[in-house]
Amino acid sequence: MNTKFFIIPFFLIGVFFVGQIPDSSGHGLGSEIMPPEMVGDIEATLEVNSSTIYTDIDGEEKGIKQISINLFESFTSIDSNEVKPISNVAFQVELIKGETVLINETFEREDGVLIMNLTPSENEQVRVMERETFASVLGLASEQYNFEGKIFENGGLYEFKISILTINSYDNVLSDPVDYELGISIEETTQYEINDVNYGKQQLGIVTFFDQISDFNYNIENKEITFSFPFEWNQKTIDQTTVIHEEVMVPKTFGDLLVSKYVATLNGIDLPESMINIDDFAANERLIHIIVSQNELQEVFSNNKFSDDLVTIVLKPESDLPLSGVTKNGQFKINLWWENEIKSNSNVRLNYDILDTFLKDRPISVPYELKLFHNEKEIQKKTGISTGSKMQSDNFEFFIPTDISGILVVKFENLDGSKLANVEFPIIIDRKNPISTSYQIPNWVKNNAGWWADGQIPDSAFVQGIQFLIKEGIIVIPPTEQEASSESTSIPAWIKNNAGWWADGQIPDSAFVQGIQFLIKEGIIVIEQERLETESQVVESLDLTISSPPKFEKYFGKYVDVFGVPIYATSQVTDGKVLHAANVLAQYLDNDADGTPDNPLVVEKLKETNSVIPLFANEWEDETSKIWDDFSDDGYGSEINCWIALYADETNPRNQFDASLEEILHMITQCGYGEAYPEIFAEKEGSALSNAMTNAIESRHYNPFVDERMPFGDQHTEYIYWALTSILGAQENRLGEIGQEWKLNTKEKIMEGDPDIYNLLTEPEYKFPTILPDGNYQG
Repeated sequence: MNTKFFIIPFFLIGVFFVGQIPDSSGHGLGSEIMPPEMVGDIEATLEVNSSTIYTDIDGEEKGIKQISINLFESFTSIDSNEVKPISNVAFQVELIKGETVLINETFEREDGVLIMNLTPSENEQVRVMERETFASVLGLASEQYNFEGKIFENGGLYEFKISILTINSYDNVLSDPVDYELGISIEETTQYEINDVNYGKQQLGIVTFFDQISDFNYNIENKEITFSFPFEWNQKTIDQTTVIHEEVMVPKTFGDLLVSKYVATLNGIDLPESMINIDDFAANERLIHIIVSQNELQEVFSNNKFSDDLVTIVLKPESDLPLSGVTKNGQFKINLWWENEIKSNSNVRLNYDILDTFLKDRPISVPYELKLFHNEKEIQKKTGISTGSKMQSDNFEFFIPTDISGILVVKFENLDGSKLANVEFPIIIDRKNPISTSYQIPNWVKNNAGWWADGQIPDSAFVQGIQFLIKEGIIVIPPTEQEASSESTSIPAWIKNNAGWWADGQIPDSAFVQGIQFLIKEGIIVIEQERLETESQVVESLDLTISSPPKFEKYFGKYVDVFGVPIYATSQVTDGKVLHAANVLAQYLDNDADGTPDNPLVVEKLKETNSVIPLFANEWEDETSKIWDDFSDDGYGSEINCWIALYADETNPRNQFDASLEEILHMITQCGYGEAYPEIFAEKEGSALSNAMTNAIESRHYNPFVDERMPFGDQHTEYIYWALTSILGAQENRLGEIGQEWKLNTKEKIMEGDPDIYNLLTEPEYKFPTILPDGNYQG
């Protein structure tokens, strides 16, 4: 006999009503009791629970995913709550993630309770840990079964196939084993970095309690967040799904998304307001919960037919204002709004309501302080007592000088005299608009999009058709940066879904254009650039093609020459990563993109010191390849002193800082500038760089001792990296991440707080970069 269920851990924020859950079905709410089954001659019930235990392993906090499986006798009397365990149970357990079988083992449990701990580690293969060792380190009971592997770092859907082989005695082998299939979804968080024209780089996150997120996109123009994950649209899945729960994480530094209300759709279908809940109680981020009940899923499924087994959720602000936030002590909510666009050299009136969250957001009269900050300096202040009236809001009128622009932080403090009753809002003075997004799409193009979405024409025909329409000017879209190389030519499912919904009139033209822009950026749709530039604008380009290594071919399979400075990459590194690193190196050396290095002396020193960027797939490939030992044995030791390793998984990553900006710059400053201008940039005591660093350490805005093992020379390398990339804007929104080591994360802070290093790095003689590389060299 077979039973199949899916279980999702579900954490309540406030009170979410999800309806009554029948015993016989469900993506469970963290715990699921399976329907009674006859196991041998006993009516038995299988209960499955999942949880995450956070603990310290080798100095790093890791989440251990704990699965408990409990077989016990079903209730025999309505008047009895007694649960009788079944002894000597043999469980056959198969654990599957995706298409990979991770565990296939038989476990014998005298008490009928099996506990499995899934521990993240660096091991690519799942292996059994020594139970005694595991227990002594983490304090978990030694009878638990413990597994470790790199795959357990991720959440998402884990499939369990469980068979009951024996009960009461291990000799009592069941002639008809009972089989269960359980799909357990474990919480997974994925971060995505976006670059907003006003707020700079921000990290948006998706916490999924269903399956892993397959696609994500943020539309800067309409502040729309779109993400997708697999979902089988059939009645069986609907019957087994109690709830879909997703969370969107918004940093509280991103004012445009701190609105009081959102709207959302699921596969183009509007979701009720009750399914979107805002949680503002965390210190640094807002959580937006999207909770779709089984009844709503059933209605969506019954009234619609979807061609792809996918859920696509779109979330956006209902309106730009008011903004809303909750104080740190959770007692007060602030709604903040204004009438006209805020500009410098003008008068501004901020309106706000102070509400009591304990009284269902009723207006309340309390004393408060309101302060305005620009570049961390207080520029305005007001104290008062709120009106406590629904009919009359509070306001603050003030003048913004001409030299105040960008982000203005509005801080409410000490509400009702409480030091914990504080909340702040970042707002924009002199708002910048995104790049023009004018577009023209003839109505008849919708027919083509609909045919493609319905599978009547193939992907290739759709792509060729769109390319022709853009080239001929029939479709006009905004300027879109096109990547030099694409690692994949497949079209994400969300774009086809968008095309179908657009053809049916469910989403606007802008959403369809967004998909086309994505295909252009990824190189799936190729737009000929010749028509965009005249012959007089064409300059001879630096040849950044990948070729076979002229030497070291025993260790590397790919090679790019950048003004005589090579990048060697292993065969495991994709071409896209190699070319990105090469473009970043070219931009650092030829920042004005005129086809020649800005400082030829620095480049000559890089070549003289045999400077190289060796590019590995990841740190594990670097450390296990023994390349460095072999080089020493082969007599190459003297050639690799200026080799600075870079890893592909940290190069231009989707949701992290681009490490190529750091490692490539380390090579240039250490072995280029340090050799070309030793009195100025040598990484040794007495140089101008070293003197500036000493002052920075004494001023406590640079703390290299965060890494106690950092050599004295490397302290210089890190110092000049932090300073230059902060001047160029790379660290502007990373203070919370880097603040322990480096505090002057903007150009303005360095000008004021470390003029010595600022003057060195902006001295025209040395020709340091003035534009941050983005991996798109145009020389």
